[in-house]
Amino acid sequence: MWTAGENIQVSNLAVATSGTSFNKAFNIKTGDWLGYYVFKRLRFFNNIHLSQLITMLFVASWHGICSGYFVSFGIQGLNLTFERHLSTQLKKSLLANRLLCLFGKYHIVSIVYHIFLWAHKLLYTPCVLLGMHTFTFDRYWPIMTSVGAHWILLSYILLPILLTVLEKLYKLYLVTCDQGVTVKQDPEPLQEKRFPERNGIIGNGSRHKTE
Repeated sequence: MWTAGENIQVSNLAVATSGTSFNKAFNIKTGDWLGYYVFKRLRFFNNIHLSQLITMLFVASWHGICSGYFVSFGIQGLNLTFERHLSTQLKKSLLANRLLCLFGKYHIVSIVYHIFLWAHKLLYTPCVLLGMHTFTFDRYWPIMTSVGAHWILLSYILLPILLTVLEKLYKLYLVTCDQGVTVKQDPEPLQEKRFPERNGIIGNGSRHKTE
């Protein structure tokens, strides 16, 4: 029986929305082998980024010494690192959680979100495959720029910075609102306050006359 197609899950590959789901659907047996015999064997580094970097260098060298292989697997590793960092950043973000509470209940938001992820993966996939088939910089880079690869790579740097700035602004907004609520709850000036009587003296400084 012909079983060559078992190495790719076409249906999952078509709807993949992340680097992880893409890797699980494409070149499956090679990915499983690398995960078991290379990536997991590097756990003694106790650093997932370093283990991933070494794995990508290994698999690129396995294919050949052309720069296209290293660029392809470098982009793939960068994408996985970006998605991992972005996911952690969004889970900890007060602004993201607030927006999720406001709009997460609408199905249209979820649909638009997944379409955006799918479109990103649609642009990202050619960048991974091009270097493996064109081999040299003068061949793959003009094609990559024509499909917008440089904008994707630039977004991997700018998007986390933008989210960090927005998060700081949102926290500043929350502090300002909290201070405004405190002032509204306690509008009476301090000098107008009266305190309990002690030793015949009223809190405003005057002496209480005793009969």
